[in-house]
Amino acid sequence: MSVIMRMIDKRRTLKEEFARFYEQPSRDALRELLRHNLGEFSNNDFKEEWPVASKLARHLLGMSNSGGGCIVLGVAENDDKTLDAKGLVKLEDKASVINGIKRFLSPVLVEAIEIGDFAYDATEYPKIQKIWVTHLDYGQSQNK
Repeated sequence: MSVIMRMIDKRRTLKEEFARFYEQPSRDALRELLRHNLGEFSNNDFKEEWPVASKLARHLLGMSNSGGGCIVLGVAENDDKTLDAKGLVKLEDKASVINGIKRFLSPVLVEAIEIGDFAYDATEYPKIQKIWVTHLDYGQSQNK
């Protein structure tokens, strides 16, 4: 198999891992993303820390314009596109996050946002206690 075909197969596998996580966010699906160093796409983003409300809203709005996506917080993307799961220093209250972005987004978009917690055993990811994921499925909310 040529180098190009291996690269295409790897990228396809990574996109399938992301699709699995996007459709059913779970600890196991997120673990696979981190294990395979998926990197960022237009519909998924990694942030080491919580962005301020205006920047978070801007990211979510951009994702909504391309059909949805998710932001994984507590994971940094390195210059070489590998992922470094660092965890969050401080967990934000979900209601506070939603209240902070409400003034920047339409009610339909705000309703489409889900925030989930993912806790890991210290032996698996010693630096991670929790990772929060903001998952936006704008298409589904439009069909309500």
